[in-house]
Amino acid sequence: MSGTRTNLARTRVRTAVLGLAAAVPLVAGAGHLTPAGAAVPTPDAVSSTPNATVAVTATGLVYTGLGAPNTITVNLVGGRYVIADSAPITAGTGCLPTAKGVFEVSCQVPSSPNGTPKSFRVVGGGGDDVIRNSTAIGMRADGGPGNDVLEGGTGSDNLDDSFGRDTLRGNDGNDTLSTELSQQDGLVDVLEGGAGDDDLRAGPNDDILRGGAQDDTMRGGLGADHFDGGSGAHDAVAYLDTGHDPYARLVVSIDLHADDGLRALGTSSSQEGDFVTTTVEDVFGGHGDDVLFGSSANNLLSGNLGDDVIEGLLGKDVIDGGPGDDLLASNQLFGAPVADGAIDTAQGNLGTDSCRVPFPTVEADLVACETVNQD
Repeated sequence: MSGTRTNLARTRVRTAVLGLAAAVPLVAGAGHLTPAGAAVPTPDAVSSTPNATVAVTATGLVYTGLGAPNTITVNLVGGRYVIADSAPITAGTGCLPTAKGVFEVSCQVPSSPNGTPKSFRVVGGGGDDVIRNSTAIGMRADGGPGNDVLEGGTGSDNLDDSFGRDTLRGNDGNDTLSTELSQQDGLVDVLEGGAGDDDLRAGPNDDILRGGAQDDTMRGGLGADHFDGGSGAHDAVAYLDTGHDPYARLVVSIDLHADDGLRALGTSSSQEGDFVTTTVEDVFGGHGDDVLFGSSANNLLSGNLGDDVIEGLLGKDVIDGGPGDDLLASNQLFGAPVADGAIDTAQGNLGTDSCRVPFPTVEADLVACETVNQD
């Protein structure tokens, strides 16, 4: 009986609604029907809830995605920021919607006391975001969760992303790119410095680091990383402050083999499988007993702490053993029949160090070498 009453009640409500609809004429508007006399909603009026906020603060412009995937582009037009997004934007202090509606805003450009524009901050939402800086003002960007793409402009940008499979491109300027706080989840990140003296820091996965033009510094994590220095004259791979055991032994050869990185004592192959390519010129070891091999370029090879073995090979090299009892070889390989004619610098630094040159007639600048041998 109760079920019959419920059905009757539903029938009455439905009849009442239909009767009301029949009593109110309908007109077409914006692709759908609207009660006569009511305002026809524009596309902006029927858009979804805003998924990003932007405001000018004391520290500069701050743009924050709120969960949906964002495609954000920051431009500079007529002395103001113009920010477009694929998601609706709520304009806060110092910002106004443009004629394009809720998907684009125009904001003031905050300046420092000396008159230079302050850098701005962009934080992506929870989806797969794309964040592009199309200005010469530095951007601080964090993609947040998701597989994101972050692109700097022509200034010095700071791009940071630690969740998902991310691509970070510094483009022009002296940029800092980091995924070093990523989880060890097997997702490969790609860091590309572009033009400028860039600092690239990867996380614990098998990541790809490309320096680009000028002199870059690259730091990998615990995975099998690929290091491509680019066209700079002194691109460096550094193994300190990268999540490694700083006292573990490193073996690095600047060559065409993916056999670089940490190596356990008594083994003949790398535990990591890093690939330090021949576009890298400089290597900085850790605190362990490292073995570093140069290339035909002009290398800077630094062992840091530990009892290191360092061979410059061809090129005009600077070899620095650092603290410890080091063995340093300038010019060609140990026991090589010829030298390359370049004048190398070998500095033993602290400890009881041994330096080798191929022949007594080969010139080399030897600093703090307690023992000098000729092969």
